[in-house]
Amino acid sequence: MPDNELRRDRELLGRTNSNLYKAMVECFRKIREGFEGQGTRSDSISDYWDIYNCVPNRNQSYNGNANLYLPLVNNAIEALVTRDSNQLFPSSGRYIDASSTDGGEAHAIVALLEDYVRKTQFKTQLVPALLRNGQVEGQYNVYVDWNRSSRFVVSRETVMPDRPPGPQLVPLDEEPVERIVSQEVFDECPDVEVLHDSDILVQPVTAKSLEDALQQGGDVTIKRRYTKETLKHMKATGEIMESAANQLLELSSRWGDDVSKSPETDLIDAAGIKGRGKYFQVYETWKCLDTAEGRRLCSSLYGGYDLILTGKRNRFWNDRCPLISAPVVKQTGVFKGTSPISKGVDTIQYQANDIANQGADSATYRMLPIIMTDPAKNPRTTTMLLNLAAIWEVDPNSTKFAEFPPLWQDAIQLVQAYTQLVFQAMGVNPAMMPQSTGRPGARRNQAEVAMEQNVDILTTATRVSVVEEGIMTPTITRWVEYDHQYRDDEATVQSYGELGVAAKIEKVPPIQAGNRYMFTWFGVEQARNAAQQQQQIAFANVAASPPMSQALQQAGYQFNPAPMLIHAAGNIFGWREGRKIIKDMRAAAAMDPEIENQMLDTAFEVSVHPIDEDPKHMPAHMMGMQMWPPGTPQYAVYVNHLQRHQMQQGLKANAAAQQGQGMPQPPGGQPQQQRPGGGAGGPPGGAPPQAGGMAPGPRLMRGPPGTIPPDQMPRMGAAIMPRK
Repeated sequence: MPDNELRRDRELLGRTNSNLYKAMVECFRKIREGFEGQGTRSDSISDYWDIYNCVPNRNQSYNGNANLYLPLVNNAIEALVTRDSNQLFPSSGRYIDASSTDGGEAHAIVALLEDYVRKTQFKTQLVPALLRNGQVEGQYNVYVDWNRSSRFVVSRETVMPDRPPGPQLVPLDEEPVERIVSQEVFDECPDVEVLHDSDILVQPVTAKSLEDALQQGGDVTIKRRYTKETLKHMKATGEIMESAANQLLELSSRWGDDVSKSPETDLIDAAGIKGRGKYFQVYETWKCLDTAEGRRLCSSLYGGYDLILTGKRNRFWNDRCPLISAPVVKQTGVFKGTSPISKGVDTIQYQANDIANQGADSATYRMLPIIMTDPAKNPRTTTMLLNLAAIWEVDPNSTKFAEFPPLWQDAIQLVQAYTQLVFQAMGVNPAMMPQSTGRPGARRNQAEVAMEQNVDILTTATRVSVVEEGIMTPTITRWVEYDHQYRDDEATVQSYGELGVAAKIEKVPPIQAGNRYMFTWFGVEQARNAAQQQQQIAFANVAASPPMSQALQQAGYQFNPAPMLIHAAGNIFGWREGRKIIKDMRAAAAMDPEIENQMLDTAFEVSVHPIDEDPKHMPAHMMGMQMWPPGTPQYAVYVNHLQRHQMQQGLKANAAAQQGQGMPQPPGGQPQQQRPGGGAGGPPGGAPPQAGGMAPGPRLMRGPPGTIPPDQMPRMGAAIMPRK
């Protein structure tokens, strides 16, 4: 690889009067105007976050005693986030699928990506925040980077005492010693950041995608907020130029020069955190510029006041912008989408709050009696006090009690109607809500329940497909590309199988660029309804029938049920248990004794597989055992493993001898004990009766629990209305 391709971290800026510097300054001036142009959108998004956080603002009309805020939009968004997260992350635990151009399997790379999902907390922290931002702001935005950190770990190791070089006698009673060892351990994994849409500018605004904007000569800008300590650290590590950073640090009187409202400040205030502190607002821009190597994608940081903090080539080998963005609802002719709250949901929320506050005040007034009296006939109105056993010295005929009208009853009905409008506008299906959603005073029949479930499946699949195609699949593709660039050492990751064996098999070397894989987020495709699973079972029964098998063989095809059974076991029992139910014997047979020795050297208990070649394994383990003196944990696990091999070798020899004598063998390898005589009416020798003589079992007329009745099974291609 050329040196200029590896050294992508060098500065491209020369003197301050260079043409590249002038082009960057002019570009950042247009970027500032672009942020001012989307100021109205940023203000609206800030109001939408107030609605989600139930924070009253200037949009409330009624100003009474009550101060209620109904969480209608909050409940709708949380229901959507819960439903979509479960759809993207099914309970089976398998989220990623990979296909290779050369037909090879990518189990190790998939296991590595699944491990990155756990390390980045992709399921619990990032994706729910991403879905929540999308419903509030109308745009999904993630920034994919690579994180590398180090820590110094102290451990205890049992080793033999150090000896001087040269030949010498080793005492037989020499014992190992314990030594404290400190080493630097590096942790590296992808870094995913969820960004707010108000901090992102894409020019031209009519671009179809980020790549289209960059190809048209546009730019992608992200607004960053750095503290003084962060800027000093970036200057010390060489991420920004020292001279420009010093000038920016001296201009501390104009910190936080925002041209639009920041949603982060509102969210921090909603969380009850005050005193965020001062910060510098910096613009991170990605744009194709003319460099010495030609037109290349470059990244730069602009600190305001015509100060360019840095200008470098794209540091990623894939030469892509690390920002991934997709609208919730794509609109023709514009890159960004609009928030679902902007479709009249905000006005309904404000009106519901006013009605609720009026109803609350009405309920308060309802509990306070209204006393009407004639002051001319009752001059001592000051003695009319409400108390236990109170005595009023007034004319009872001129004093009456009245009640405030029960307006709160009408308010409750209006609020319920507004709630249904919000749920309908936000796309919340009744099946998503935990409470009953049937008609008042009526019980839903089975057809209505099935229709709600089918509508829920279709609307959820359509909504999460946007996230899967626009965000999830590109994100895991960036993980693989960054892993190829940054990771140099092998990584042992957790896989689906027996502990230890599978973990050693799935030892992933650095990914080679020559092996081309296509990765897709597989969570959405795994979430199937009960009707589709029943259709798969019915298809398997038909395909495995003798007539169909013969027809396939005559046509030159062969029915292979193994992938179908593995897929069904994983979906039913989960992939961690499913891999134990249906084992891959090819992976077990591929375990080399030298690999087992490496695991035994770490004092890890390794199981003995029934198909292991014991005469080949035992000498290799005996050679490895000689490296450890008696009394060490490694020596003990070696002895235990060798004893298991010896026991298994003896069982195999006995089984082979018994099989040579014509005795039937059970699957476990133990000889079957024959009874001395048959039972009443049975054949001699205790042999089991013939299949033809057995009484047939009861015929299963009903399906298992949860089976959809045939009259409620949706038709193929029309999963809305149940069949009559």
